[in-house]
Amino acid sequence: MQTLVVVNPASRGGRTGRAWAIMQDTVLARLGPCEVHLTHGPHEATRIVRQALRSGVRRVISVGGDGTHHEVTNGFFDPETQRPLAPDAVLGLLSSGTGSDLVRSFGLGESLEADLERLVASPGVPIDVIACTATTEQGERKAISINIASVGQAGDLVQTVNRGFKGIGGGFPFVAYGVVRAFRIAPWDVELQVDDGAPETRRMRNLAICNGRYQGGGMNPAPQAKLDDGQLDLVSIGDLGPIRSIRAGLASYSGRMHLHAGIWTGTARTLTLTPMPSQMPMLVEADGELLGHAPATFRVMHRALLVAI
Repeated sequence: MQTLVVVNPASRGGRTGRAWAIMQDTVLARLGPCEVHLTHGPHEATRIVRQALRSGVRRVISVGGDGTHHEVTNGFFDPETQRPLAPDAVLGLLSSGTGSDLVRSFGLGESLEADLERLVASPGVPIDVIACTATTEQGERKAISINIASVGQAGDLVQTVNRGFKGIGGGFPFVAYGVVRAFRIAPWDVELQVDDGAPETRRMRNLAICNGRYQGGGMNPAPQAKLDDGQLDLVSIGDLGPIRSIRAGLASYSGRMHLHAGIWTGTARTLTLTPMPSQMPMLVEADGELLGHAPATFRVMHRALLVAI
């Protein structure tokens, strides 16, 4: 199998580059002949993966954090139609990032040896992904989310964390910035349409659209989410004040956020969210990467990606 290894040396404050220098001989010895590409900037991984799949590569290993895995995943799909470029191609994950939430959802990351064994042995397990469309100043932006997309306070938090210092790793940057931003963000009034149902007006701080279970450095907003069930788990923080929203957010680390008053949960195959006018922008993020703002749409793509797990 032709294999491409995509490494983001800047991930986790540059520590991935140093880690790769140590582990590359072990990885390449276990995987066999590979082409290795070290990225140098945003969106490069997506472009390189698309080129590789079109030239016949059928296994791509992503080495980095959730943002790297997001870019590599997007390389598996056509940027306009959002259809898979090579349905038989397999994605593998070696995680080294700030949050490392995606590998938690897959149950990976216990050790390099165990993850390499899975990469070699697994023919690829089909999972769902989320086709996202957000609004930007230039028009629509389409992207694929492999884990969790969010609209609202989480989008603001991602923007704040990505602009600040996130090299510590784990959930600390997300908790620290999240507490501060909770007092500066007001709930939005939105129109929400789920599947073919009638549009509903809701007031919310945040809406998580979940394929996987973890985000924000270990938060578990959707403990029942499954990666291959053909539906998205929805978790909304409603019209809560800052203190109550912080408590609900902290409860998500133990998978108990959905038990708090003011938390709405549901499922969907498709979702459209439109904020009411004259409000601050409602930012959209996917896998920890800022996409734009609402209006936004989300659609599950059932078993559209093979992952070595």
